[in-house]
Amino acid sequence: MKQTIQNAILALQDIHGNIDKFEGLSNDVDDMEARYKSLAASLAETSATLENKKALLGKARAEAISAHDLEMFGKAESLKNLSTQVREAKAELSELRATIASARSEHNSILESMNSLRKRLG
Repeated sequence: MKQTIQNAILALQDIHGNIDKFEGLSNDVDDMEARYKSLAASLAETSATLENKKALLGKARAEAISAHDLEMFGKAESLKNLSTQVREAKAELSELRATIASARSEHNSILESMNSLRKRLG
């Protein structure tokens, strides 16, 4: 029985030594849990910031596309107006050319009549 008690004491001493090791591990686990919680909070904050930046980027992109579309619409309207003005100017130029050609023809006809009259009188 004495041997059994001595064996039990030795076993308890071994267990006591292991308890110290486990207490150190417990402290390490507590430290790791604290670090994990800190990292998880930091990750959540960074994730929220990223989502916020994504939303702002999406909004800025939509605004840029809208501004671009408005600018293109304005330029298309300007092109349409300029095209109309060019057509009208070409039509006016054609009318002026026709008027000038008619005036030249009439002028030449008058000159021919005058020359013919001079020849007869002359």
